[in-house]
Amino acid sequence: MNRYIPLILIICLVTFMDYLDSTIIFIAGPEVSLFFGLGVSDGSWLVMGYDLILCAMLIPLSKLAKHGHSRNMLIIGLSIFIIGTVMCFFSDFNYWILIAFRVVEGIGAVLCAATLPILIVTMFPEDMQGRVTGAMLTGAGASMIIAPILGGWLTGTLGWQYIFLVNVPVCIIALILSMKFVPKNTRMAKPHFDIKGMLLSVTFVVSMLMFFEDVVDGGTIVIVYAVIWVVSGCLLVLHIRKHGDNGIISHSIIANKEFRILSLSMLLAVMLIEGMLFLIPYYLEIGWNMTVFESGVYFAIISVAVVFISIPVGRICETKGCRNVLVGGCILSAVFSLLFIFMEESWGIVMLVLTLLTMGTAYAIYETAHYVRLIRHMPGPLKDEAATFGTMISFLGASLGVSVFDIFVDIAITEGLGSGFRFCCMVCIVMAALGAILTLSVRNMKDGPATDSM
Repeated sequence: MNRYIPLILIICLVTFMDYLDSTIIFIAGPEVSLFFGLGVSDGSWLVMGYDLILCAMLIPLSKLAKHGHSRNMLIIGLSIFIIGTVMCFFSDFNYWILIAFRVVEGIGAVLCAATLPILIVTMFPEDMQGRVTGAMLTGAGASMIIAPILGGWLTGTLGWQYIFLVNVPVCIIALILSMKFVPKNTRMAKPHFDIKGMLLSVTFVVSMLMFFEDVVDGGTIVIVYAVIWVVSGCLLVLHIRKHGDNGIISHSIIANKEFRILSLSMLLAVMLIEGMLFLIPYYLEIGWNMTVFESGVYFAIISVAVVFISIPVGRICETKGCRNVLVGGCILSAVFSLLFIFMEESWGIVMLVLTLLTMGTAYAIYETAHYVRLIRHMPGPLKDEAATFGTMISFLGASLGVSVFDIFVDIAITEGLGSGFRFCCMVCIVMAALGAILTLSVRNMKDGPATDSM
């Protein structure tokens, strides 16, 4: 057991790093926008610049890591992430330079994210993999509690630039341990790296996100993005069909009807939660007149719920299946959305805390049950790829959620941010209803092999 401890620590540190970076930026977002004189729309690029790379490159790089390149990818990814995060600290002179280095951070993060599932599967015996995954989620949970509080304090006292230095010591420790303890690459079968599929998938994702980011502004460029999005999507589908299970995405996954429905349900859920997470700090600081630090403390309530609810949700999924749990998540999403629509400051802090706890509970359900359900509805040989596909959906949903909710705020902000926020909550109720319908349309599975449903 002792010989596995350094590897477990590496996995926890890398997970901590990724979740810390993703969470802390939500708290600093309003302050960064104010610093550069930006609106909510341009401020969304703080999240978009990072997540765009993650959702575009995760599947291609996971294929590469699967064929014996995990050690090099992890070391290179951590090195790039350190460079990107340090340069973000020094980029307070120009917003778009800051976004460029957020993209660099994203490149480093996706190289690391692509290797973690491979490390767990290849470096640990099967009877340890559950505990290692639990340790990884503990690292994620710890960062989700620490990030909003620490981010609020740093932003309110030293300045938003300092949030980017928090991860540097974590990354350096992870890098040193990786160079010392991760075994050298052992090549498996010669990889079939689908370059054309990778280019098509990246083009499809990037053009889609750019379309939603700029659609409100209109103009010729939006039409160009739309055309590229549709054409690259059609070509990608044809390419996947042609190459079967040897392409960038296995055809068996896309051909599974239940998997497609579950993927769409998961995408809606992630968009709902991530869109609201993006807006909550603005809501707290503007609607409730909170300081950045106070906003961070209340934001952490969501994370606390995620940490304490995720494991019980996983146990329920193991014994009862995921469908009813996910329907419960949809109901909770509608409940917290309704509360935010009608909430006033006169309701008091207790009601705000209860609403944030409800949101965190829904987040925990979505985060846990959707992954379990996606994997269960895939035959054994494709379960690892289904898990990677689920991670990609999570990153894609995060980017789309921020972009789409940003659009809704722009459309409905006629009477201030409050009107835009309430409109987004109404959209959440619709998305939760659609998610429940999709969830109920697929059979409930506990344990056992999945069969394809064409």
